[in-house]
Amino acid sequence: MSSKGRSSIGRRRRAASFVAACGGALALAFTGCASDGDHDGARGPVLVQEEFGSLEQVLRHDDLYLATAVDEDALELAARRGFRAVLDLRPDEEADRVPFGPHARRVGLEYAHEAVDPTALDDASIDRVLALLRPAGDAVGPVLVIGGSVDSPAAVFAIHRAVVDGASVEEALADGRAAGLKPGVSEAQVELQVERLTRSSDATADDTSADTTDSSSSSSSDAGGNA
Repeated sequence: MSSKGRSSIGRRRRAASFVAACGGALALAFTGCASDGDHDGARGPVLVQEEFGSLEQVLRHDDLYLATAVDEDALELAARRGFRAVLDLRPDEEADRVPFGPHARRVGLEYAHEAVDPTALDDASIDRVLALLRPAGDAVGPVLVIGGSVDSPAAVFAIHRAVVDGASVEEALADGRAAGLKPGVSEAQVELQVERLTRSSDATADDTSADTTDSSSSSSSDAGGNA
């Protein structure tokens, strides 16, 4: 075979090897993307519709159940299903007019009321809500989050997705909209809360890192002095 023919075959073999290698790398990259639940188009549904007695729509994400138009029968069903608590986000006047606290406690559920207006989210109120959603001690079980409209549970859910679950702001807002978050003012309020809470979390992490560094430096100095 001529040297020209051997050279041509060599080039074809190297090209085939390059294509195979690139194809394998691309296949690996796309496999990684498909398995990453945080990328749009690849992640599964964050919210699922849940059958809950006579309630028309209850949405579930892990141990959070979002609902409106709850009644005492729904509270009893929650207790039978092993729920830990009920978080009531309804306005004060509505919660006073139709109180759920006494019946919730009577059937063995923790109950907390924190009025949440998604068009004017209050910092202290959101801090308390997020704290209430975290189980204390050995407490386990789902939490039923209820509101006078879907907007307030959806706003809390969107903030929880970003601050607790680590979703991006865009993903959290999309998940909030899927839960009933209204566009415009409510979404803007959610973004402000996520920004505040994320900034606060970053500052706390920086302070902790600085304390650790100072402690290490002090220990090193002490060791040097003793030597």
